Amino acid sequence: MTKSASQKSVAVASIKSLGGATPNFDMPIKASRADGSVVELTIKVKGMRKSEWARIRDEHIAMLREKGDEQGGEFTFAKLASAGSKEAAELVAKAATGWDLEDDFTAENMVEIEDLVPGSISTILGGIDAALFNGRVGN
Repeated sequence: MTKSASQKSVAVASIKSLGGATPNFDMPIKASRADGSVVELTIKVKGMRKSEWARIRDEHIAMLREKGDEQGGEFTFAKLASAGSKEAAELVAKAATGWDLEDDFTAENMVEIEDLVPGSISTILGGIDAALFNGRVGN
């Protein structure tokens, strides 16, 4: 079977020559505060393969399920407000290396930002997912 000139493909040799070409990149994030103002920051994301990020995400879900089975106890609003923030921040730290803030890039500082700007960690994770799973940055 022959291909016409209008069909495009990438030769296997070209794909192999890309090797591990997944460069680190800056990812702009915009998170809205309750008053409508927008917080903007840039996360420095590790370049990794889609399959590698999928594996990390799967490991994270397994850990959450295991932890959820172990936890019980009474409902409190403090637990609800912080539910998953630390774990999500630790997941972000597996995909990113820094940010454009003066504060150190740590899971603890991400949890602090989440406390000030609710939803910021999920916005960051959504951006990382879009970039690593779909090749979209800054959209």
